[in-house]
This record gives sequence, C-alpha cells and structure tokens, in this order.
Amino acid sequence: MTLIKVACYCRVSTDSKDQANSFENQQTYFLNVLEHSKDCKLINIYADQGLTGTKLSNRPEFNKMLKDAGIDIIEQFTSKDRRLKKKHILYEITERPPLFTEIWIKNTSRFARNTLSFEIINLLRNKGVHIKFIEQNINTKDISSDFLLKLFQLFDEQESRDKSSKVSFGIREGARKGTINANSRLYGYNYIQAENRLEIIPSEASVIKTIYKLYSQGQGIRRIINYLNDNTIMTREKKPFCKSTIKRILTNEKYAGINARLKYDTGKVFNKYSYPQVKPKDQWIIQESDKIPSIISKELFYSVQTMLQSKINHRNQIGIYKGITDYAGIILCGKCGNPYISNIDRGRRFYNCKTKKLKGTGACNNKNISENKLNTYITSENYRRALYKYKVMYKSVLEDMVLQLQQRINTDSNLQAQQLGQELNKYKAQQSKLLNSYLESIIDESIFKQAAAELKNKITETEYKIKELTKPNNEIMNDIAYIQNTINDIDSLEIKEQYTRDEIIAGIEKIIINDDKVKVYYKVAANIRQLVKKHDLENYFNKLLGE
Repeated sequence: MTLIKVACYCRVSTDSKDQANSFENQQTYFLNVLEHSKDCKLINIYADQGLTGTKLSNRPEFNKMLKDAGIDIIEQFTSKDRRLKKKHILYEITERPPLFTEIWIKNTSRFARNTLSFEIINLLRNKGVHIKFIEQNINTKDISSDFLLKLFQLFDEQESRDKSSKVSFGIREGARKGTINANSRLYGYNYIQAENRLEIIPSEASVIKTIYKLYSQGQGIRRIINYLNDNTIMTREKKPFCKSTIKRILTNEKYAGINARLKYDTGKVFNKYSYPQVKPKDQWIIQESDKIPSIISKELFYSVQTMLQSKINHRNQIGIYKGITDYAGIILCGKCGNPYISNIDRGRRFYNCKTKKLKGTGACNNKNISENKLNTYITSENYRRALYKYKVMYKSVLEDMVLQLQQRINTDSNLQAQQLGQELNKYKAQQSKLLNSYLESIIDESIFKQAAAELKNKITETEYKIKELTKPNNEIMNDIAYIQNTINDIDSLEIKEQYTRDEIIAGIEKIIINDDKVKVYYKVAANIRQLVKKHDLENYFNKLLGE
C-alpha cells in the first residue's frame, strides 16, 4: 500500500500561558490524528512562532513548507529604500518535486487569514499538494469545497480585524493618558515596567550627550562613529555603533523628556509595512512627561532636528556635511556605477566617486570633478540643443521603431488565441448550464461536483494558454501605443529661447563621469532608451541617431 506523505503546519504561541497552542501540544495533536490514519506517513511538522496569521512574510516555517512543496518565494519592494515601501511576496511554481502530497492544518485560522491564501492553494494544487483542515473537515482536493473554505476564512478575517481594532483603541487611549511606550533596550535608560517610567543610566547618558554635541557642532554621523570607535565607546551589547543606531538616537524625543506617541504607522491588518513609517507630525500625541527624565535640553534636541531636516551645516570643513546640492543623486560613476558625492576642499565644492571615497583608489580610480567644470555642461544652450535633437531627430527614429515592432507581432499567435477564446466561451456556457441543472435537481451532487471540477480545469488551462500566447503581442502593442503618444508629445513640444538652471536640473536624468569624459542624459529620452533596450534595438537606434 502506497502511503500518503503528510506535512503538518501550525502557528505556535510565544505566550507561556497559552499552553493549548504550544508546539508540544500541537505536535501531540497531529500525532494523535495520524495514529488513526494508517495510510499516512508524517514527513515533517512546520511550526511558526507568534500569534498573528495576518502577515505571510513573517512566517519562515510556512514559506519553508511551500519551498518543500516545490514553490519558490520571491520578495519584491515597491521602492529601493526597503524602510519606506511595502514588501510584496510572489510565489512561483518550480520543477522541484514536492516532499509530500498533503498538508494538514488544525483549522482555517491557523492558515493565512487573507485572500492570498487562495493563490497559494491553487499553486499547491498545480503541484499535486492538497490541504486538509482537520476541524472543519475540508480538503482542497475537492474544488467544490472552495466556497465553504472562503466562508470560514471570512469569519477568521473579521475576528482578526476586530482584535486589531481593539488593540489600536487601547494604544490610542494609553497615549492620551500619557502612558509611555518603552522597553529595556532603550539606550541611556532603564525601563521600570511596574511604574511605567524611565530611569537614567549615567554612563550611557554621557554618550548620548556626546553624540548630540558632536552633531550640533557639524560632525556628520560617519565622523561621530569614528569618534566613538577611536574612544572605544560601544553599545550596551559591546558592539560598535552603526549609522542607523546614531540616527535613531538623534531623532528620539525621549532624550529631551518628551513623550511622543502614535508616531509610527505599521500599516493595516493584512497589509502591513515591512518597516514602520513615521506619520505626519500633526498626527502624533506629544506630551512632556515626568516619567521620562531628560538627558539633553529641548533646545538642543530641536536644533539637531532642524539640522537633520535641512541637512545643512554652515561649518566649512572637510568631512562635515554641506547640504544637498543641485546634483544630488544624478551624478554616477562610469566605472563602478555608484553615485558621486559632494565634498568641499578649501571652500571649493567637488564631487568624487562614493566607492573611491570609502574604499580608496584600489576599488575605483575614476577622477574627481569640480562643480565649476560640471556647471559648464549645464547650460541653457546645451539643454535647448538636446530638446531640438529630441524634437527633430527622435520623431523619425520612433516612427522607424514602430515599423520594427509591428514586424515582431506574431499573427499566428493571435489566430490561435482567438480560437482558444471561442473554446473558453463554450466551456463557460457549459458551466452555467451545469449549475442550472444542479439547482433544478436534474443532476445529483456527485455528478455536479465531478463535472464542475473537469470544467474548471479546462477553463483554467485555456485561460493560461491564451495568456501565454497573447502576452508577447500585448506587450509590443502597449509599447507601440506608448511610442505613438510620445510622437504626439514631440509634435506639441515648444522649445524656449532660454531655460533657468532649475528647469535644466529638473530635466536631467543622470550625468555619467568617466575620467575626463562627462555625458549628460536628459529625461525627455529616458523612457525611449528603456524601450530600445527592452527590444534589443540599441545598434539600430544608435545608427539612426549617428551615435
């Protein structure tokens, strides 16, 4: 007899009082159930710690289980700065064979409590892996059980939202009453939990004062870290201070005796941010609190906040921050690809490669460039010339690109997709007739379930085939439409006699430095260059432009 390979999944409580959801008890629960299933073999038990089931990205064992089922997990962020944007989790079917064919879960609340769970269920089905919810007696092998499963999960979602709402209300009320939010890890203080107050640690408070003093004198965070390292000043964990730690210290109101609550937004339930985001200041609750003894004065704290906000320091010394320049973020090294950063030497501003500055010429030996030399490239005449080239030359090039892309449209694929579309309409009509027959008691439930499952598989398979056939053509058609719109924009573009410096800087995409060569790229052609690269038309494009 072939045994069914089973994996079990549970979320276990981190609360020592919650014995019912401890790993040991849940493990015993599954083993007892398996004892009565002689045709099953336990492969593994996956257990995530924590009480919440609303955020898949924080459940490593759940994701490990999916990987063992032949599904890869891909993380994507909506911004390069992971602290600011949300993390999206994508799932991808692989060729790996699954280690098991069934996943047993105690009940639906132990699974993912959001609609993403159905995407996972369908991916697992494609790998021949099904989920059995023991208490509700639901198995995803039976497609007709999807409606019942959705119903249970709606109840679970609502329960989780209700709990989240109650917790949020408690936090807001606590903030209004002046309760401080702290923990034992806050550098500079001991947290007396029983009395909800902070107590200064003199040795650490001295370090806090030094950090604020150095920053107020114009020392940047990097130089502050160097000072602390040179004087063997470490964190409470006996580790060197890092940039993020210094930044947190410099922005924490508690050091000035201020209790700031509701400062951070973690997102909504089922849609959490990867990192807490700072809310607008008018949404904070700010109070002076005798429960927080101050380490620095309020005047010093607010002075430092102003410096952090504007990033301007009027001290004219090497290594001290001089504020954001017009070229911030747009000058790139042509050798290593890293940005150029601003420096001042004897009153004159220049830019050098970040890699070279941090790691030396062995890592990158690209040349520095003075701001005066850079300014010779950023003129109204150069910008007008770039716009004129864009208006006169790019239009004919784009028209040629449209012809090139039109030749790539696969007419055979379109014909096949149309034929499949007719089949799809036929299956959907059959699906509707089948449902009516069942509702009118013409056919019994077992026949309905079997026929419905077969039709659903046919519809899913046909939709997938249509999508795969039309995807390349749809992309090309979208790009052609974009180019046509760009041609219309070029026709309506008016070139002025004179442009201000702000207008020119705003129109620059990037500046590439390669030793003595400086090349300025303007935004007007940035999207076109992306399309050229996407469709492998670089050589053709450059030839037409004479580049």
